Parts: sequence; C-alpha cells; structure tokens
Amino acid sequence: MHTVVHAFLIALALSLSTAAVSATSDNHGLHGPRTGPASPALHNYDLAGTSRDGTARPRCHMAKPRPIIQLDEGSSDTCETPPTGKWTKAPLGALDLFVNSNGPGGSGRYWLITIGVAKRNQPAPTHHSCLTTSTLGWRTLRKYKNGPLPWHGDLDNDGKAELIIWNSFGLRKEAPYTESGLMAWVYRYAAEYTFEIDLRLSRRMAREIANAYRTPLDPGKSPRQDIRIQFARTLETFSKDHCVLNSGGTP
Repeated sequence: MHTVVHAFLIALALSLSTAAVSATSDNHGLHGPRTGPASPALHNYDLAGTSRDGTARPRCHMAKPRPIIQLDEGSSDTCETPPTGKWTKAPLGALDLFVNSNGPGGSGRYWLITIGVAKRNQPAPTHHSCLTTSTLGWRTLRKYKNGPLPWHGDLDNDGKAELIIWNSFGLRKEAPYTESGLMAWVYRYAAEYTFEIDLRLSRRMAREIANAYRTPLDPGKSPRQDIRIQFARTLETFSKDHCVLNSGGTP
C-alpha cells in the first residue's frame, strides 16, 4: 500500500482532477477513479469567471475539483479492495456508503481513499473506486473539531451521508509546507454509482475550516497565527463565491 502512496510526487497544492486512474492531470492534479459525463443536475457547480452581477472574480488559490466520481463494479486492476472490517459505513438512502482511508504517508501526508457503495447491511461494497490525496495542509491547521479528519458525514441532515475529500492548496506556487492550507470537497450521491460535487456544502465546509484556522493554537506552537489567518481569508473568499475555481489553482 505504501508503494502506491509514495509513487506520487510531492506537490503543495494537490487538487481533484478529471483524469483517469492511470493518467496524470495538471501540475496540481490528484489521481483517482475515472470520470464520466457530468450530469446537468450538478449542485451549484458554477466555474464561470464572473459573478452573477457580471463582475470579474480573481482566481481561487485552490484548484477546481473533479465534477464527479464514478464507481466501478467488482475488482479493479488499479484499486485493491480493502479487507472486510476495514471500512467505515454510513447510511445512503437504500444504500450504504463505504470508505476506507489509508494514510497519512510520506512528507506529503498522502492518503489512499477507497470509496464504495452497496445495498444496506452488506459487509462490503459491490461498486468501488479509489483516489489519492494529500493533507499536507494539516501541518498548518493542526486541529479540527477535536478529532480526526472525517471522510464522510451527513452535512445537510437529510439522512444521507456525503463524501468528504480533504485536499491541500498553496498560498503561492512552489510554496513550502508552511504555506500549504487544507480544504475539503463535498460530494453527494447522485445515481448510477456516481458522486457529484456539491459546491454549496463545500463552501459551508470552507467556512468551518476557516473558523478553525482563526482559532489560535496553544502559545509557542507553530505555525504563526498570521499565516493561519491568510488561510482563513482564502477559504472565506471561496466560501462567499468571490473567486473562480480553475485547473491551475494558486494565482
């Protein structure tokens, strides 16, 4: 498993790409399952460069996420199935959501995340895919809701869990880890074993993470609070829809 994780070059601003598992996207791309055609019903997936009032928006520091995550049936040559009992499960309507998180590994704090679904009360998923991501930004966040980073949760209290994919971004290109922040992208189950990005809930998560960055750490602990405030402002800008997501990320 560590071989898979360490196979990816360290990048300070990893993002969700639209590439297939065996392909590499732009310079800040994240590797993951194949993607299919985007549904016209994507939740608030507006990547236009202007606001609704027609004013131009600056680029967000974080790169745009993939619009969908498509799960495959059965086994995959590029995605090993974790052993039964190594999954966390959450209700997903008539289905169960399965998530296995393996990490962090290496200096980039890489994770291999396996996502699956099956009918309720099954011991393992019937459809699954995996992706890799980096939580390098945890080095500057350090604390989030007094627990480990969640990879799923019922964020809108509708009785159906959403998928949470944590990812890092830089304040500038080729920034050191001290200038890498943490972001979370939220996906909801759509249909036909597909998860679609939900920018509304992603922006809500960004506000929560910004609040965590604004909360001072214990005195004497790094990183400096002024750097953490920069991350908070970056996340708040995204949460207010005041910047445009693009494949490049950091301006």
